[in-house]
Amino acid sequence: MFFELPHWSKLKLRHNLDVMHVEKNVFDTLVGTILDIEGKTKDTIKAHLDLKRMGIRRGLWMNRDSDKARRDLAFFSMNPNDKKRFLKFVSSVKFPDGYASNIVCCFRHDIVQVLYKFEMIFPPAFFTSIMHVMVHLPEKALLAGLVNYRWMYPIERLLGELKKSVRNRAKPE
Repeated sequence: MFFELPHWSKLKLRHNLDVMHVEKNVFDTLVGTILDIEGKTKDTIKAHLDLKRMGIRRGLWMNRDSDKARRDLAFFSMNPNDKKRFLKFVSSVKFPDGYASNIVCCFRHDIVQVLYKFEMIFPPAFFTSIMHVMVHLPEKALLAGLVNYRWMYPIERLLGELKKSVRNRAKPE
């Protein structure tokens, strides 16, 4: 429908990527996989079976113990002691306001290189469409301007406040 509009081809910014949800999903995927969080990790039994089916990364294939297949902790996942040390470190990190989120300073080439290196480490299931969207973030940031004018944090915060005021959840209006 949008592609048929006469002005569509002239638009420089056809899609406004919601940076808040992109960063949340990328973070969930990366940290969930590294910390091996149930339900968040992309390092699943199915992912290991896919690797074997594709005949790649033999070191990540499933181990067979008698009749059962078991998934060992992958080399990129952390054991419980490493998880504690990592979380302690992350909780101590402090950045000046806006410093750690300035996506314009990241060049598209750098993001592509990081994703390329991730491909050498993580299973194919790790690479969801949201990982590809990261490649386009610097370009969109340059076209659309400052991220804080178009991200969803204020709206999500407002919706959270409105949700608290609902008395009858069956009829929130």
